[in-house]
Amino acid sequence: MRTSRAGLDLIKSFEGFRDVAARLPDGRWVIGHGHVRSAREGLSISEKDAEELLAQDLLPVESAIHSLVFTPLNQNQFDALASLVFNISVERFRNSAVLQFLNAGDFLSAAG
Repeated sequence: MRTSRAGLDLIKSFEGFRDVAARLPDGRWVIGHGHVRSAREGLSISEKDAEELLAQDLLPVESAIHSLVFTPLNQNQFDALASLVFNISVERFRNSAVLQFLNAGDFLSAAG
């Protein structure tokens, strides 16, 4: 399973779009739809390239979901989880109560 168009749109709605790199409060740079890995001062990006970069940034997120979540997910659940993991990081997700609840099949507690 991969992040669907609806999932990409969800993430983009939360992240917004920055066509020029901006500095975050923690000192890192961000560009496009939440891309930080290669963002740096002075960079600019088109919306098309930013979406392609987002799709690349989601590859480790999707891989983590596949390897860490043992409960079957539907597409909407996968997309919502991809959005969460993209936001909090794979490492934080790995150690989260959300993951524990999901793997126990307790979707209500995971959502809470």
